[in-house]
Amino acid sequence: MEPGTYYIVIYDNYFINHYTGKYNITANFTPANNNEVEPNNGTAQAQPLEFGEVLNGFLSYSDSTDVFMIDVPNKSDITINVKAALTAWVSLKV
Repeated sequence: MEPGTYYIVIYDNYFINHYTGKYNITANFTPANNNEVEPNNGTAQAQPLEFGEVLNGFLSYSDSTDVFMIDVPNKSDITINVKAALTAWVSLKV
């Protein structure tokens, strides 16, 4: 999540069901541990990626695009690996 204030609303939908009861709520935080540099949302702001370097990125609701650039000095076969966690869909375009 991006920095900011978020609200959690717990309610009984009186018009559909009228239930009572106890509940517990706990909030925990797990950092993204990303080492990308924002903004990197377009080619003009692309973050350099060196061969062999691992960058940990983070996509959020308000920042859904990250752009990285690699400099290929010679004609070469390259491999790009992307491992995604906690996302339903990730696209890679070169």
